[in-house]
Amino acid sequence: MMSQRLIFLALLAVCPMSAQAQSLEAALASVYQSNPVLLAERAKLRATDEKLPQALSNWRPHVSLSISQGFSDYGAPSGGSLPTAPTNNSLIGTAPQFYGVAISQPIYRGGRTDAEKAQALSLIRGERAKLLSIEQDVFTAAVKDYMDVVLASATLDLNMAHQNLAQRELQATRGRFKAGELTQTDVAQAEASYSNAIAGRERAEGALNVAKAAFFHDIGFHPGKLRAPDAAPLLPVSREGAVELAGRNNPAVVASGFAIDAAQNSVRLIRGELMPTVTLNAKVDQQRTEINNNAQSDNKEVYAEVSIPLYEGGSVYSRSREAQQTVGQLQNDYEEARRIAVLAASQAWDEMQSQASSLQALDREIHADEVSLDGVRSEQAVGARTELDVLNAQETLFQAQLAQAQARHDELLAEFSLEGAVGQLTAAALGVRVAPYDADEHLAAVRDKWIGLSAPDSSHRATPLPTPGKYTNGGYYDIGEPGTGVVVPLLDETNIRDYVSNTTQSGGIPRQNSAQVVDAATMAALNDYDHDLRPRKPANKWMESGDP
Repeated sequence: MMSQRLIFLALLAVCPMSAQAQSLEAALASVYQSNPVLLAERAKLRATDEKLPQALSNWRPHVSLSISQGFSDYGAPSGGSLPTAPTNNSLIGTAPQFYGVAISQPIYRGGRTDAEKAQALSLIRGERAKLLSIEQDVFTAAVKDYMDVVLASATLDLNMAHQNLAQRELQATRGRFKAGELTQTDVAQAEASYSNAIAGRERAEGALNVAKAAFFHDIGFHPGKLRAPDAAPLLPVSREGAVELAGRNNPAVVASGFAIDAAQNSVRLIRGELMPTVTLNAKVDQQRTEINNNAQSDNKEVYAEVSIPLYEGGSVYSRSREAQQTVGQLQNDYEEARRIAVLAASQAWDEMQSQASSLQALDREIHADEVSLDGVRSEQAVGARTELDVLNAQETLFQAQLAQAQARHDELLAEFSLEGAVGQLTAAALGVRVAPYDADEHLAAVRDKWIGLSAPDSSHRATPLPTPGKYTNGGYYDIGEPGTGVVVPLLDETNIRDYVSNTTQSGGIPRQNSAQVVDAATMAALNDYDHDLRPRKPANKWMESGDP
């Protein structure tokens, strides 16, 4: 009987995939470094970063150089006489040349530059939150793939053990039949049980192959011997706490909030087109015409230009109304995202509690089935029970063991679903020891870049410690200028009690839902959405694992 939990998160250093058992951290590290969906989202974030220098470019001068060179020849018309030249009667030949430099410096654009800059920052923050949401999605798939292989392997082991037991039972039944103690019916029943066990084992082998294929697709390497996790992550201690955190911390909710900010700035940007613009212009040019004595003119101009739009056909007004409707749409999208996150947290919490209760009942059932099987075998030995009774008792115990393995699998997936719902299913929050992706480095590299066609990629650099400041809209941390971390909801003291540290009871079984205040280091990590992404040991040591 398997008495310990089959499924928990264990994190060990990433090592070459060999005969040594592979940890869940190795799978998550592989996903973090090589999953194409996650890499594509990082590229999308880097593309979004470029919106900030594009907005800032409206404060910078525009410089243009104009050069022209030509030639013209004026001769006599057909059948006519030559035109009269200014000084003689020869042909008139010209080679006009023009050289000019123009500089235009925006002074005031009706507030559009500030609006565009604020919009770009909101889009960047929202895209960072989307990146964390994608990271949680691929981690969810990776955890499921990992535990599906663990479950399929455990199911195959149980089926193989059940097949061996059925084979021994069949051999014993045939022996007793030859001795005259049992009938041919008993032998047929044992043969049917053995054939059913073979079919179950073959189905388990097929399920394991399917699980391994999904593992390779999502994680990037073929699974070997997987080490079942033996520790649980930090989880909310109450259903109410989980719901509250999900409604504020879920990356999809955070991204929706910044989409609203971007849309509101879009309204400002459009309305700025109705405002006056002020531009300072400067021109220097030289024009030369080679007509006998090479005439040349030099011009220099510096002037301010004020443009006041009076009426543009109503297009700006229409686009402003359109943008306002978009804001209303996104506000409803935000509420829907919040409800979805709350629903996910509620369902994950209820599923986790249901599976925990189910496991307790299954433990008792398996113990009773084992006692029952021993009793039936003893009674069969004295003729009080039939062979069918023994086979039924074996099958009952086997099905209970399969249900126990499935319940452990489902309990862990519910735990990680809950982690995702509250926004903590990330490499930083889980403490996966892997080279972290630093979004700030790329933003800082392109923010004030005036020229250059190369696109920097900062996908494997260390992230500095975050230095967040309070976001003006309330309850969020700002990425700063140019940015030190994505904006996230602020956890208050009430939410501190919603996170617990799972310690270990005697017997090696983790104790869940033991309420205690999280220490300052863990709280700092929870408060910042990027967390401290540098490799570190979590303050509560929840990820330490035993020997494989």
